[in-house]
Amino acid sequence: FNLLMRLLGGSLLAVGFAFAAEYMDDRIKTPDDIIRRLDVRFLGLIPEVALKGRGAAPTVDGRASPSFLEAIRALRTSVMATCPGEGMRPIVIASASENEGKTTVACNLAIALAQVRQRVLLVDADMRRPGVHGMFGGALGPGLSNLLSEAASELDLVLRPTRVPGLQLITAGAAPDHAPDLLGSPRFTALLQVLLPRFDWVIFDSSVSMSE
Repeated sequence: FNLLMRLLGGSLLAVGFAFAAEYMDDRIKTPDDIIRRLDVRFLGLIPEVALKGRGAAPTVDGRASPSFLEAIRALRTSVMATCPGEGMRPIVIASASENEGKTTVACNLAIALAQVRQRVLLVDADMRRPGVHGMFGGALGPGLSNLLSEAASELDLVLRPTRVPGLQLITAGAAPDHAPDLLGSPRFTALLQVLLPRFDWVIFDSSVSMSE
């Protein structure tokens, strides 16, 4: 009898601890948690991919698994439904920490939008840890930092075509001393006004600090 009571008491205690741990766990695990806890719209879920080296991330116009392709296309549909209408629509891709696939998502979303005949510009605004140029096999500069610091005087000097029709690229450029100051400058605001009539979408691959 004592043994049975101890087993029963231990089981009840274990169940109680499990419920308490679940109640105190405030981590985001499911899309429903995003909607309920952050009060924002859920746009899509991208499967994790294993990389073999820098610049080796899958792309929807090249090597990618069917699940990855479907996820990116679903994200494109959600983004286009969320931002209807005419005119340029800027999108900032940010992350809570490093190495979460921010650049991979930005590049693939830009490619996917261009594949449905949208005029797309992809801007590498992560001037501390740039990665977009590696995804497309190009040089780092001249790019955004040169344009904002007036080292490059004209937009067309930093605009680059890509292998994807309808998609152009501005790389990060040389690493500046104070990247946040450049991104918050009047020259950056003026740049957005120049881009307004030229593109349907401008996607910024941001630094982590831009999401803070």
